[in-house]
Amino acid sequence: MSFKKVLFSPSSLTNLFVIAVSVFISFLLYMFLHHSSVSSAVYVVDNEKLFDGFSMTKETKREGEHLLKLQKVRLDSLNVQFAMAESEAQKQQVYDMILQEKEKMLQFNETYSSEQTAKVWKRIEGYVKDYAELKQYGLIIGSQVQGDVLYYDQKRDVTTDLLNYINKRYEGFN
Repeated sequence: MSFKKVLFSPSSLTNLFVIAVSVFISFLLYMFLHHSSVSSAVYVVDNEKLFDGFSMTKETKREGEHLLKLQKVRLDSLNVQFAMAESEAQKQQVYDMILQEKEKMLQFNETYSSEQTAKVWKRIEGYVKDYAELKQYGLIIGSQVQGDVLYYDQKRDVTTDLLNYINKRYEGFN
């Protein structure tokens, strides 16, 4: 008769498997509950206040106003030249230049604003992601007047804290 050494019987292997699965499920449940308790709360930010209060927005606005003033000075100079032109040919030439300058101003107004707004929002989005990870927030919703968020508890509004954070990051303090 041959003797086989059996460490585990089939029924004990089944029991061991059930225990291992139970421990694994308990671990997953613990991790889910622990993680969700930290980051499941929803926080709200006023998009308009965040955008308008961001230092980069203010810098971009000042820069755009400066560039627009330079264009206006060129246009005013052309208007003076037009008034001082002696011949119809000179007036027509200056008038054409005035039209071109006005077209440049229109193009500038359209493109500068949209391009700079996109750049500012891209920077804000990066900072918001960093802020949310730092604070372990699972969700930050943007709100605006007559937007999708109709009500939120003011205790969930992190606009001021987030604005301070992104301005410090932008200015190189974080």
